[in-house]
Amino acid sequence: MPRIDDYISFSSNKKNKVSNEFSFSAELGLLDVQVVNRPPEISDVDSLECEIEYKAGIERRKEGILDISFYVESIELEIKVDDYPNDQKEFEFDIVPDATIPIASIMIQKGTRLIPTDPTFLRVDMRKSMNPKDFKVQILFGTNE
Repeated sequence: MPRIDDYISFSSNKKNKVSNEFSFSAELGLLDVQVVNRPPEISDVDSLECEIEYKAGIERRKEGILDISFYVESIELEIKVDDYPNDQKEFEFDIVPDATIPIASIMIQKGTRLIPTDPTFLRVDMRKSMNPKDFKVQILFGTNE
């Protein structure tokens, strides 16, 4: 369940102030995240956690809501790998559009059902690299039910 990071803006919107953009944070786990084309260092994944910070913008008219757009602010990806007989290894990746990864490498997909708006699936193509600038990321907001 996403949480509202900017509650002041959210609650003040109820007072007829016009605001079309809200900030959220959502966590995804092993079943909701797919990591493909992993480098050799990340071969036997034990656990995987992800936190996505994003904004949802609402395009509206007098008649109602026309569209919802999404902008990813950051993705924190934590992967724990079994390194038997040694201790478990942990890798953390900070994926920030236009800082650690090109904006064009993050593809946002909207499900056929957008409410609730939280991200439901994340696919990271590591492209055999440990450097986030080489990654390709796909995020599904909403569901395809």
